[in-house]
Amino acid sequence: MDQDGRRLPDEQAERATLFHCTAGKDRTGWGAAVLLTILGADRATVTADFLASNTYYGDDSVRKNWLDAAFSEVALKYGTFDRYVRDGLGLSADTVARLRARLLT
Repeated sequence: MDQDGRRLPDEQAERATLFHCTAGKDRTGWGAAVLLTILGADRATVTADFLASNTYYGDDSVRKNWLDAAFSEVALKYGTFDRYVRDGLGLSADTVARLRARLLT
């Protein structure tokens, strides 16, 4: 569990994990971008996944520059994405390793 008591995907034994927000594109889009980045997806893949919301919500429902701005803010505030994961999200190296093991195998 994370520091707020939420269960992480790697703790969902043999089950799928659903995460969402009201419209399923803004907070969820960032959450998916973070998870994909943690799992090692390249930025082009992360961006394509983020922009896929436009297929369902219409053109310009989400924009590439929004995602770019979020990653820029992470770089500005934390220096590296790994520091953001560790210090900003509070995920330990062990938790990240468990996520990768669970979701990539």
